[in-house]
Amino acid sequence: VLIWCALGLIPKDVRHSYQRSFSRLGLSVKFKHIYGFYVIVTKVEDVYHIELPIEVREVLHYFRIVFTFGLNVNYLPTACFGFGGHLNLLRFWMVLPIVVSLIVVVPTFLRLACRRKLTVERAIKRGLPRVMTILFLAYPQVTKVAFDSFSCYRFAVVEPSADAPEGSAAAAGKLCYYLRADTSVECLSESANPTTPTAWFAILLYPVGTFVLTGVLLWRAQSAIVAERPTALSDALGFLHRDMQPAFCWWELTEMARRLWLIGFLVVVDPGSLFQLVLG
Repeated sequence: VLIWCALGLIPKDVRHSYQRSFSRLGLSVKFKHIYGFYVIVTKVEDVYHIELPIEVREVLHYFRIVFTFGLNVNYLPTACFGFGGHLNLLRFWMVLPIVVSLIVVVPTFLRLACRRKLTVERAIKRGLPRVMTILFLAYPQVTKVAFDSFSCYRFAVVEPSADAPEGSAAAAGKLCYYLRADTSVECLSESANPTTPTAWFAILLYPVGTFVLTGVLLWRAQSAIVAERPTALSDALGFLHRDMQPAFCWWELTEMARRLWLIGFLVVVDPGSLFQLVLG
């Protein structure tokens, strides 16, 4: 319901009724906590290289159906047509939130412009909540896919391979590194490979960019939130702070930092080691 409300595909009166129910029952913050739990726990096996008990997997299967409709978000259906691989998956998740945001926001702005009702205040009230909701839902997946670009398998090649591509590590008879997320990609070292420049751009754009954007917007709206004197900006950011006490309106930043640490930066910290688990 929250997603459909963000997309504006539910009639206004019904949408407002749902929003009031979410606020009155505190469902918004509960949904955010459940979603935060989902995006972390479903990536535990990939990030920390451990195997969860079968009972836990069965429970997570139902979460996956609810949040992703049972689709595999780590796989591109176009792989059958030669458009697959980790780099294309990363590009897809980088572009998807931007495309969805444009699809959602542009028609609204055009409709307001045609009615000569487009103002900065209305643009903030109509556009910002939807864009922030899309970023909230998308950035954990972008974070995971981006940081997957820094984790490689290491293989020791004792003898040079005549069948290996010329110039590759296998042809030279030395250590070989292959990307864990896509073993068709040969790494230059345990963390450097052809996908890392795009991955760094994705990290700056989404995990870091979304965190900074959220922090700046909450900082600009903090005085209005604490004083309980709503403005266009504080109302537009209601999804982030409405169910919190005004003094703790910034709490969503700590949740974002927690997800970024657990399923982001720890991907590159000695994968599968006890040290990585302790840090997590």
